[in-house]
Amino acid sequence: MVTGVESLNVPVTPCRAGQRWQWDEVEFRFLWPLADPAALPDNDRSCVLLVSAGEQRLLIMGDTGTDVEAALLARVTDEVDVLVAGHHGSRTSSSLAWVTATRPSAVLFSAGRGNRHGHPHAEVVRRFHRTGGCLWNTAHDGALTFMLGGPHGFQVIPQRSPPGLGAVSILPAMR
Repeated sequence: MVTGVESLNVPVTPCRAGQRWQWDEVEFRFLWPLADPAALPDNDRSCVLLVSAGEQRLLIMGDTGTDVEAALLARVTDEVDVLVAGHHGSRTSSSLAWVTATRPSAVLFSAGRGNRHGHPHAEVVRRFHRTGGCLWNTAHDGALTFMLGGPHGFQVIPQRSPPGLGAVSILPAMR
């Protein structure tokens, strides 16, 4: 069993900051955890993954909160195009400093409809809304497909969309 990882009775290799690989023209790089996750609170053991396709960047925060965001501020030196908000957009994630530093064009809140925790938290939604980015919530939009790497921005394809909406293109100039 690997320290700090819940046993699923399958072989695992824990993620560590600095691990990276490339698949086709897409680069994947773990930014967190920096060391053995055993000493971290459960949610902060999440893997944080940066995906780069050309000049476009997607950052997946897992269930991490503001402590991890603070630790990553120096490591995430550029804005991101798409951010999967930490901890489903709970009030323990997405600090003002983090939102200001990452300034995503699109934010995804992975949350269930009517979830008992009230994710995403209204205060967090307001923080991201003030940056001018598009906000997506799986509770309302269903599954979301992000197509990165295009020469003119990226596309978001919601599973549930209003009639006639279909795919939405997000251009870098929309920031």
